[in-house]
Formats: sequence, C-alpha cells, structure tokens
Amino acid sequence: MLNSLKLAKITIQLEGYFPELKKGGLYGARLIAKSERINKNSIIVSIETSSELPGASQARGQ
Repeated sequence: MLNSLKLAKITIQLEGYFPELKKGGLYGARLIAKSERINKNSIIVSIETSSELPGASQARGQ
C-alpha cells in the first residue's frame, strides 16, 4: 500500500510518534489510532526496533 502511494507521486502528510517506553510502541500506536489526534483514514505503522533475544526469533511468532 505504501509503495503504491510512492509510485503515484502524490503529496502526503507524514507524522511520527515516538514512545518513551521500550515496550509501549504497539500499545501507543493503538491509542493514537483510537484518539482524535489523527485522521480516521490514516495508515498506522508500528515499527519494532528491539534486538532479537534467544528463544524469541523475529518473524516466527514465538
């Protein structure tokens, strides 16, 4: 979806929200999505930047 916006060469508004809590990213993204701070048609992207820990491989749902 985001790539199609790029290829369409249209003007978009981009906002970034950065949580202060290490584990709060997805929770914060959900709260922002529910709030009236952003347009209801917005695309919400939550990016995880924590390192991979033993026994919890990324992208394997473990």
